[in-house]
Amino acid sequence: MKKYKKPVCSIRICLLLMMVPLAVTAQVAHGSGGDSPPGPVTEISVLNGNGNMLLSWKNPDDHDLAFIRVVFNNLNWPGNIHDAAGKPSTSDASDVTNAGMTVRHRISGLPRTGEKVFYSIYTVDTASNATLSYSNIYTVSTRYDTAPPIPSGVKITPTRTTLEITWDASTAIDHYSYAVLIHTHSPDPASDDLLIAPKRGVLSTNTIVIQKTWLGLSDDQINNNEEQIFYVSVADVDFNLTPSDSWFTNAADAVRKGIRVVYRPQTSNAGSSPRSTVYNTFFRPDRGGYARVLVNMPSDNHLAVKVYSISGTLLQTLVNKQLTAGEHEFRWTGTDGSGIVNPGVYFVHARSGGHNKVHKVIVRR
Repeated sequence: MKKYKKPVCSIRICLLLMMVPLAVTAQVAHGSGGDSPPGPVTEISVLNGNGNMLLSWKNPDDHDLAFIRVVFNNLNWPGNIHDAAGKPSTSDASDVTNAGMTVRHRISGLPRTGEKVFYSIYTVDTASNATLSYSNIYTVSTRYDTAPPIPSGVKITPTRTTLEITWDASTAIDHYSYAVLIHTHSPDPASDDLLIAPKRGVLSTNTIVIQKTWLGLSDDQINNNEEQIFYVSVADVDFNLTPSDSWFTNAADAVRKGIRVVYRPQTSNAGSSPRSTVYNTFFRPDRGGYARVLVNMPSDNHLAVKVYSISGTLLQTLVNKQLTAGEHEFRWTGTDGSGIVNPGVYFVHARSGGHNKVHKVIVRR
């Protein structure tokens, strides 16, 4: 009689395993160029939204990465980067391809709530080599559909030509982008204007530099006795494109929600002696903070800017040389040459010609 091998698993268990399409991550050999396919994305997470999804991942360490493509198929698992069916079909992330970069990619136009779609994430390099990184089933829902929190710690640092605006990074799980709103207020209400930055693309960092000319602010155009008033607000935007309550669209809301900033005309040769100012006098160097030193020189002169401890020990020399007339900027990042200093009080000493001023700064952790 012919003998048969005992099956590895029962028919019931085998069928059960075939019916559960769990998330799949492809493991392939990869390199940084040539014929080697790119590595897979890692640290993948997904959020459900109001007809949207927010995919987050970490790029592979390939320096020839061209784009990451998400392929959708409402019938079955996508077989390749072109095997799409239904809407949306594909979604490419082509402007966030830095090696090792963490990406938050928003996808819209998903089917109605409750429907399921199959999706796969592929990495594609400049030689068109593709790697399947991840596959899963997505159920459309409205789980995250509330306004994000208002950003905190907004700081506005003016210079002669720019406004540097910084704020605390968002910790909201459904955070997607930021928007900076600036409403200029002039004597003629009809000329009030609203600037929303960025004008295009996504603002993913918690800092932005605005040129004053974008706001119509010019020392040559503003009378010496006239001040320019404007209101600044930073909004957090989630992946449903819902902004935080700090968003405004008119002058009344701008006054109520924005930070009032008064711009006074400055001239590089005003006065007979240099002037020094320090911004960000309370900062955390372990989180990228720094003290920002601006010195306005009315004429060519020697300038020395040095940082001292509370005991009088010299920690760092930011500048010690002859400089030309104009505004000069220096930054102290909270270090003494051997690393980050301990939390405490420190002093920035600026000296040039008849100008001799000490500024106190506080380093915290």
